[in-house]
Amino acid sequence: MTAAADGPTGTVRDQRAVAAMLLAVAMLSSMDVVMKLLGGSHGVGQMVLMKSLASLPWIAVWWLIRPQAAVWRVRRPAIHLLRGVLLAIAGFGFFHAFTLLPLAEAYAILFTAPIAAVLLAWGLMGERPGRGTGIALAAGFAGVLVVAAPGLMVQGLDGPALGYLSAAIGTIGYAGMVVTTRTLAPSEGLGALSLSANLVAGLVALPFALIDWSPLSALQTGGYLLVSGLSVAGIGLISWALSRVEVHRVAPLEYTAFAWALAYDWLVWRVTPQATSLAGAALIVAACLWLEHRRAIEARRRRG
Repeated sequence: MTAAADGPTGTVRDQRAVAAMLLAVAMLSSMDVVMKLLGGSHGVGQMVLMKSLASLPWIAVWWLIRPQAAVWRVRRPAIHLLRGVLLAIAGFGFFHAFTLLPLAEAYAILFTAPIAAVLLAWGLMGERPGRGTGIALAAGFAGVLVVAAPGLMVQGLDGPALGYLSAAIGTIGYAGMVVTTRTLAPSEGLGALSLSANLVAGLVALPFALIDWSPLSALQTGGYLLVSGLSVAGIGLISWALSRVEVHRVAPLEYTAFAWALAYDWLVWRVTPQATSLAGAALIVAACLWLEHRRAIEARRRRG
């Protein structure tokens, strides 16, 4: 009787986690579209700063709804600082890449983040990579070369090459943020993670923003508020989903972002994907999914 009662509850929980993850990916993809549109008007430093500043009203609303001390607890400030710097690096890299590349190509590079996170955790935290990491790394790197090769061959070191480099830098920053978040999550409050990251990223971006500042219209200010709202909501939904089901059940859903990127590239910029971009992205996603599958198997083996 208990098992029968637990079954539907578990199924509903999984379905809600899947729905939350899909909605989060849609929100974050839409956020990147708005940032790409804003990128034609402002420098990257100003974009990172404005996104950080615009997040503060949303975080304030969060505090009004959830003022409990546990949500805003900070016990490891040094790692919070590092995480904020990594968020700034990710923002600089990706926002610059969005100005030079179609969304789908930038996303293809971003999809290597799980592999980069494994390598960073190995180098910085001593976490031993699981079996097959080398294969996944090689396949992911091959996928990046497939995506980037046409642009590099046609236009040399201008344009696309700088975009791919920016996306790679953003991916390393994002992967580092994932590793530090995993380190902080057991002891820190969820609200504190959001607040500290945005404050530090804004401070890092401030001098760069002041060097190349452009006036903001009311519409652009609204755009940054929309971006930050989508970011806070999307990351919150991902955190909610991951707190209710095992990571391997919902993490692969992040790759639905590529479908959103293809759709937005066509609808907004009338850009059709190259066959090499699709093939390279497929190879990268396959490598990361296989890596996630191996990690899930090893986690089950450790649990016995």
